[in-house]
Amino acid sequence: MKQCKSLAPLAPGVKWPKPCRAWWAADKSWYEGSATGVASDANVPSFTVVYPDESEIFTEAEQFVIFSDLSTPVLATLPVPHVDVPHSVPEAKAEVLESAEIIITPPVVPPASVFISDELEEGEILPTLAAVEVKTPDEMLPDWFTSKSCIPDDISTDKLCLESVIVEMHRNAAQLRRLPPLRLWRGNQRRMWARCTRQFAAYFQTAIRKDTSSIDFLKLCLRLLELPAIILTQTIPARKEMSDVRASLSHKLRKAESLAFQDRLHEATKVLFSHGVTPPSEDVYERLQKLHPPLKSEIPVIPVSVDQFRISVKKTKKALFRCCSETWKSLDPFGWSTALLHLIRAFKPEEGSSFFDLVAEFVSKLANCEIPDHVAFVVTTGSLIALNKDADAVRRKRVADGLQLRERPINQGTLFLKLAFDLALRSREAQEAAKSLEPMQQGIGILRG
Repeated sequence: MKQCKSLAPLAPGVKWPKPCRAWWAADKSWYEGSATGVASDANVPSFTVVYPDESEIFTEAEQFVIFSDLSTPVLATLPVPHVDVPHSVPEAKAEVLESAEIIITPPVVPPASVFISDELEEGEILPTLAAVEVKTPDEMLPDWFTSKSCIPDDISTDKLCLESVIVEMHRNAAQLRRLPPLRLWRGNQRRMWARCTRQFAAYFQTAIRKDTSSIDFLKLCLRLLELPAIILTQTIPARKEMSDVRASLSHKLRKAESLAFQDRLHEATKVLFSHGVTPPSEDVYERLQKLHPPLKSEIPVIPVSVDQFRISVKKTKKALFRCCSETWKSLDPFGWSTALLHLIRAFKPEEGSSFFDLVAEFVSKLANCEIPDHVAFVVTTGSLIALNKDADAVRRKRVADGLQLRERPINQGTLFLKLAFDLALRSREAQEAAKSLEPMQQGIGILRG
C-alpha cells in the first residue's frame, strides 16, 4: 500500500462546520460527521470532526476525510489523494465524486509509516489512527443497565455475598410473572427486548472471552440472569388494586385465574386439579429447610473411566434453535424463558456475534463443565416451592390434630442450567449410559418394580 499524499493547505476563507465523511480503518466503514475546522495541535494535517451520536470531538487525518458538498472552496484546492489497496481485499469500495472526479479507495489498515517518522527517538512514537482504545467489560455495559442493576462492582466470590445479590435479583424479577404469552406481547415490548439484547451483546462478547474463574465472568453470569428484569419490568403496566371478590379466593384459584387470562388454559387446568402450593412464608421456609438436613460428610469424588462429555458451540446453537419456540412456558426464578430467545434467534449482526450466538457459547461452557465452583453456585440456584400433598380439608385436620403438614419441596432451577442438562442427557454418551442402566432404572426383577 502506498503512502497517501498530504493534502494542500486549506483555503483560509472556508466557513465551518462542513458535512463530511471519515474513514475508520478499524471498522472498515465510512461515518458521516461534521468537520468543525483544522486541527492545530495534530502531528499530521487533520480536521476536527464531530459525529451525530458522539459528544466528543475527534481528530481525523485529512487523507481519510471527504466532503459531501463539492461546491465548497475546500475541495477546489485539494489534490487528488490516492491509496492503493491490495487486490485480495474484495470489500474495498470506491467513492466516486463526479463534479470533482475524485476517486478515493479506503485503505484496510493505515500503515505506521504514514504517521511515524524514522527520525523519532525512543519514547517519542506518535499515536496512529489504527490504535484502538481497549475498554474493560464493565465500561462496555449500556447506561440503561448499570443504572438499574443491583450487582455491585466490587462483588466477591464469597457465597454469603453472592446469596444476598441473588435473592435481590429474584425479588426484582417477581413482576415478570405477570408477563403475557409471547403472542400477546405488544410491539413496544418486542422492540425493546430485541434492541436491548443487541446493545448488551457487545459487553457479552467481551466478558465471555475472559477466564471463567475471573470476576468479570462471574459478573457476566449474574448480569445475564438479571437482564430480563431490567429490560421488561418497565414494559409491564402497574398492578391494579385487588378487588374484594378476588381477595376472597384461595391462592390456587387466583393462580388459575391469572393463567386463564394469559390464555394458558392447560396450565390453569393443572392448577385447579392439583392440591396447590403453600404461599411462601418464614414458616414454610423453616419446614422445607428441615427436609434438607446438612451433609453428614463431604460428597466423595467418584472416579470415572470415560472422558468428560463435550459439545461444540455450533452444535449447541443448533440444538437451542430447535428448542427455543414461541410456546410460553413457566419463567425461571429470574424471568428467563426459551420464548425470549425465540424472539432474537434469527438476528444476524453485520459484525461480531449475535446475542443468541453468545448464549449458545455460554450454555456450551456450562454443559462442558468449564466453570468454577462460585459460578456453579450461581447457576444452580433455584426457587423453592412447597407443593401440597393433601387437600385443604385434610391439611386443616392435620393442623387441628397437631400433625406436621405434608409438603413436597420443588426446586425450579435456572433456564441455562436446564438447557445444559438437556444437551448432556441427549448426547450419545448419556444415551449409552441410560441403556446400560435401563433394567435398574425400570426396576425389572425388583420387588415393587
